[in-house]
Amino acid sequence: MAILKRKKFWFNVHLVLTLICCVPILIVALSGAIISYHDEIIDALNQSKSFVSPSGKDALKPAKILNIFRKAKPGFMLSYYRIPQNKNEAIRLSGTDSGGEFKSYFIDPYSGEITSENIGDTFIGVMLNLHTNLGFGLSKNETLRLIGKNIVALSTVMFILVLISGAVIYYPSFRGKILRAFRINFKARGYAFLYSLHGAVGALLLPILLTISASGLYWSYDWIAKITNRALGEKEIFRKTSFTEVRGFSLEDEDKILNLQTVFDIFKRERGENYEFFNIIAQKDGENFMIFYFDKGEKSEEHMNTMSVNVKKGILRHARYDDTKSTMPRPFAIHKAVLSVHSGYIFGEAGKFLFCVAAISVLFFIVTGFWMSIKRIYKKR
Repeated sequence: MAILKRKKFWFNVHLVLTLICCVPILIVALSGAIISYHDEIIDALNQSKSFVSPSGKDALKPAKILNIFRKAKPGFMLSYYRIPQNKNEAIRLSGTDSGGEFKSYFIDPYSGEITSENIGDTFIGVMLNLHTNLGFGLSKNETLRLIGKNIVALSTVMFILVLISGAVIYYPSFRGKILRAFRINFKARGYAFLYSLHGAVGALLLPILLTISASGLYWSYDWIAKITNRALGEKEIFRKTSFTEVRGFSLEDEDKILNLQTVFDIFKRERGENYEFFNIIAQKDGENFMIFYFDKGEKSEEHMNTMSVNVKKGILRHARYDDTKSTMPRPFAIHKAVLSVHSGYIFGEAGKFLFCVAAISVLFFIVTGFWMSIKRIYKKR
C-alpha cells in the first residue's frame, strides 16, 4: 500500500502524537503497573499492622464492633467491612469520614479498637485515581474528574495510533523477516543503536501494549463497552464505581448496623468457616448488600465468588466461579473478563508480570524516543 511507504508522514504522526499524549500516558501506565500488584503492595505497606494477637476470647460481633468504631469516628459512612478467616488478622473497615475523605482502618476483632490506618488501601486508591482520571478525581469535583477521564481516553486513542505508526515506521527494517524485528544491533552506535533498541523492544511488546490500550477503552467510552457486550450477546453493561468512591450508609443509623449484622449471619450460615475472607459492600439503603468472597486457601482473582443479599429476603443470587449453574450476572462477568485481559491476569502470574513490565516500558520508549529526536536535531545542525 502506498500510504505505508510514506515514512515521513508516519514519522510525523508518531512524533506529534507522542508529544501530545506522553505525559498522561506515562502517568496511566506507571500507575497501572503499580495497581497490577495491588494486593502485594497493600500487604507490604501494612505489614504487621494487619495482624492482631488473639485474646483467647471469641471475636466481637460486627454490630458491636461498628458501635465501638462510630464513637471513635463519628459521622463515618461505611462502604466495606472485610472479615478474614485467619484469627490473627485484623478486620478492615473502609468508607468516608465526616470530611468526605476515603479512609480505611484495621480493627482488632476482639476489642473493636482501631489498631492503625490502612495506608495500603489509601495508596492504591490514589493510584486508581491517577490511572482513571490523572488524579483529578481526588479534588472531589465531578467536573474535574470527568475532564481527567476524557484526557485519559483521548490519550489512549492517540497512544494506539503511536503504536501503529511506530510499527509502520519500523517495518522496512525487517520487512517479511519477522525474527529480524526482534534483533538488537549491538554493533551499531549512536542513533542507529537507539533505533534498533527502540524498534526491537517495541516489536516485542507491541501486542501486549495494544491489548492493554484497546481493552482500557472499554471503561473510557460506554459505546465501546456496549458494542463489546452486544457482540457477546448482552445488551446491558456493568459499571463498577471506584472503591474510593463507593458511598454506603452512615454508622449513625443503628438499624442499618443491625442489618449488616444480619447479612453477616446469613453468610456464616451459608458458608460456615469455608472462606479465606469475605468483603461486605454496603449500599446506601442499608438493606441490600454485595459480598465478595474466596474459598478457604484460595486468593486468585479468577476464583472470586459473589453473593447478593437482601436483609428481608435473604440470598438473592449466589454466583460461584466453579459452578456454571450459578453464574454471576452476565454484564459483570464480561466486565470481569475484560479486566482480566486488560491486566494480564487471564494468563496467570506470568501474564500479570509481563503486562506490568510492558506498562513500565512506556517510560523506556519515551526516553529513547526523545533521545533519538535530540540526536536527529543535532545531526542536522
